[in-house]
Amino acid sequence: MIIIITVFSILGYMKEVILIMFTLACVRPFTEGYHEYSHKRCLIATMTLAYFIILISKNSNLNNISTILLNIVNIFSIYHQSPIINTYMNITKESLIRRNKTIAVLNSIILSIISVILIKYEIYSNIITWTLTMNVCLMFNLRESKEE
Repeated sequence: MIIIITVFSILGYMKEVILIMFTLACVRPFTEGYHEYSHKRCLIATMTLAYFIILISKNSNLNNISTILLNIVNIFSIYHQSPIINTYMNITKESLIRRNKTIAVLNSIILSIISVILIKYEIYSNIITWTLTMNVCLMFNLRESKEE
């Protein structure tokens, strides 16, 4: 994470990357989903994801209604899909699965409310909303162990 912040701070996006990392840290560990096979690949994937989130956030004009609707879809998806159980992060205890789902949903609701409150600071509202959306997109990568 330090490497990502350093690289993007050189490019002038330090606040944005810190917000992306904070948002991911609040939700990602509890939703599971896509995982890279090595730390190097994870770093490259995270840097690429952060770059795309910043690019989308700067070039999209989400108003109140679209921010609220997108966040509702994100919360709905997290509620119905998380945590994604796969072979790399295998969770088998039912109590831990319920706990992760609850934390993921609550954190996404809180972050969604923050993004609506920050709507007048468009870039920060967009970053939270698009980070949650990208996280949801990455949840739909693997579903192998949930059905087994």
